Amino acid sequence: MANLDRLRLAPEVGEFVRDLLEPADLPVFLESFAESATAAG
Repeated sequence: MANLDRLRLAPEVGEFVRDLLEPADLPVFLESFAESATAAG
């Protein structure tokens, strides 16, 4: 997945995305991201 590679290459992108998210949405985002990362393997 190109998006995961892009996040790996540019950690600041993750910080930018995190700033855009509401605090209540962050755990859900992290959970779905972890599932995606695990599935991508």
